[in-house]
Amino acid sequence: MRLTLRTMLAYLDDVLSPQDATALGDKIKQSEYATKLSRHIRSSIRESKVGAPALSGKGTIDANAVAEYLDSALPSDQIEGYETLCLPPSEELERTANEHMAETAACHQILTLVLGQSAECSNQLKHRIYRLDPHATGRAGHPGASEADSTSAPAANGNPQAATQTAVERTEAAEDQRVAPAESRSSQEVPEYLLRNPQKIRLLPLAAMLLLGFLLTFAALRALGPFGPQHPLLGTLLSGDASSEQIASDTVSPQDPSPSSDTANEPEPSKTVGADPASEPTGTNPGGVEDQAPEQPAGTTGENPDTSSADGAPQVLDGTVPAPVSDTSIPQPAEPADSDKPIVVPSLPKENPVEPAATSEGTLEPTDPKEPSEVPATDEPAPTDPVPPPATVAVDVGRFISGDQILVREQPETDAWHRVKQLTTLKSGDRLQVLPGFRPQIVLASGVQMTFVGASQLALTSTGDDAIPGLQMAYGRLLASTNGMAGPKLQLKTANAQGTLMFSEADTVIALETRRFLSPGSDPLADAGDDVTQIIVTGGKLLWLSDGAEAKPVEVKAGQVLVVVGEGPAKMLALAAPPAWTAVENDLDSTDRYAAPELESFVGPDRPLSLTLMEQLDHRQRDVRSLVARCLSYLDIHEPIVAQLNDNDQRRYWFASIDVLRDAIMRSPASATKLQEAFEKKRGDVAPELFRLCWGYSQEQLEQGAAAELVAFLESDAMDVRVLTLATLKAITGRTELYSPEREPKQEKSEIQNWKKNLEKGAIQYVVPPAALPYQDPAEGP
Repeated sequence: MRLTLRTMLAYLDDVLSPQDATALGDKIKQSEYATKLSRHIRSSIRESKVGAPALSGKGTIDANAVAEYLDSALPSDQIEGYETLCLPPSEELERTANEHMAETAACHQILTLVLGQSAECSNQLKHRIYRLDPHATGRAGHPGASEADSTSAPAANGNPQAATQTAVERTEAAEDQRVAPAESRSSQEVPEYLLRNPQKIRLLPLAAMLLLGFLLTFAALRALGPFGPQHPLLGTLLSGDASSEQIASDTVSPQDPSPSSDTANEPEPSKTVGADPASEPTGTNPGGVEDQAPEQPAGTTGENPDTSSADGAPQVLDGTVPAPVSDTSIPQPAEPADSDKPIVVPSLPKENPVEPAATSEGTLEPTDPKEPSEVPATDEPAPTDPVPPPATVAVDVGRFISGDQILVREQPETDAWHRVKQLTTLKSGDRLQVLPGFRPQIVLASGVQMTFVGASQLALTSTGDDAIPGLQMAYGRLLASTNGMAGPKLQLKTANAQGTLMFSEADTVIALETRRFLSPGSDPLADAGDDVTQIIVTGGKLLWLSDGAEAKPVEVKAGQVLVVVGEGPAKMLALAAPPAWTAVENDLDSTDRYAAPELESFVGPDRPLSLTLMEQLDHRQRDVRSLVARCLSYLDIHEPIVAQLNDNDQRRYWFASIDVLRDAIMRSPASATKLQEAFEKKRGDVAPELFRLCWGYSQEQLEQGAAAELVAFLESDAMDVRVLTLATLKAITGRTELYSPEREPKQEKSEIQNWKKNLEKGAIQYVVPPAALPYQDPAEGP
């Protein structure tokens, strides 16, 4: 087999027979140019910044030329010109990527994947096809064809009858050919399970599930205690039923010997809250009916004080009457007989804590702020559990307005994150999380509109007499502007800065970023690092008033940035150009431009976010799987992204995943600890090396032997070690030397040798060392 560009592409995409692949592989190894070209083709496909040929090209640069070339349909006189256009000179193989070569190789790879796999067919479609009548299917497809023939024939020869007869004959002939094999197949060949009614099949499992749920609920309730008024959960309901029955039995009826209705409606003359049980009778029923044993003192019935009276009236235990509220008694009007308000509550046994006796509102002093149920029942000390303080009333702060973006809010009851619906009102105290690859927007009540860029975590607040909306940022980035008016305010609180932002002009636009900075090589578990807050003004003017008695307003103009590092004072620095993330056209990373909308369609507001993301780790699209793992990492679930470093299918997204791992290192010691635990869980044998590579290396550490250690890691047997090593070397030197970590080290000998030469020359050092402040102080500038 000849070695051509077309055969090399077939070899790289593994579509040749084993004999041809072996022979062609030997020819590639024998040719230095062919070896470099194969590596160049692989790197061109992985290069995300390479462009695409123009759509309006002519000749060999026509957009259809690549299709004709791959299909062996390109004229022979144009093949040489097209291959010359794709094949770069030998001296350029190591430097640039050829867009024509990249498109040809990528199209060949895509065609290989598409043509090598069968089309996906859902089970629902299969069941529908199996249920179709073969005879009806054979006839259903023909009227359209006959109609097309009958309409096209008159236009051809001007004879409608002849054209119609010809179309009918063609239809009958085609129908005979299609129906004949269908008629030979008996309907009994259809599987029996496809003939059943799926709705009837699901009734039995549903009934079984309901029965099982009922039994489990019954067993759980019975395990808490016997069913009755003493049950921890059902006691209140059972007590309410008993109270209703008691009220019904005590209600005045025509058959009962009771006083007249006028007497029943009169107020009780001597009922006093907290009266002495020995001197105050309690035999009067709520409806005005006297007790059957009026001569007995209150709190007793016969000889046993723990039992109820014969008519079922509740008893007041000894020592359970509330202390007097005042020296004078307040008359209590009787409740109407048809009132829904409970009048009496049965008392609990002595072995349980004594509940205070229920009274009506008329039995309290007007100045007593407590409700009747809160009046202490005895002179004993109050329960050990303190009464919780009144909850802070949440106020409306803003509204979420982005329907196609994901914003999640933490549920305090379950500590789970749920998606926020569009136009949902956000309140003070809401804790929000923005996922990587998304840009949700929030409009505050003050008129400030915020657009969050990528992964961010924040909480909304509202403090001060003027109820100015506030923002408490843990980490992340945002763009803020006004709705065309000057003067809106926003209270800001970060880890090291707190104050008020006032948008002085109607066109003021700011970019805010807060993060934790760790110098390369610092231990994230021991080094606290420095918190960095940057307020960049890209348009208009901004006033910053830091909290404090002696603070003075600071005016920040367009092209300036206010920076606070650690506990130091705020500094005004020059801004040569706004950061790339503030540009509208760079709203999403190229790796997430198509994955984000796909992921957005799966995330709903009714299920916890982590559960939905875990289910999508097996998504058919590689970019979606990568984005899902990175989103989970910002929820401190790092196991999926650690596993993807060992997945060759995810090699295009390795560097993006490593950036997320390093964000977890810098985010907080708690996140760094969880990342270390994830490495130990998934990669116990090489976990220390992987975790150490995520720290990075300082220039001093590189000179003390870390550079040699990194070069040695390129020959590691663990793929994820090689991946993290290459990412670290690229962050230091800006080069990769065309090293492919997914390949075995023995296949990358020349690339590893190049790194060893760089080590000998002392070239493994930072081109631009990372710094907390990428801007320049005007006072210190040239």
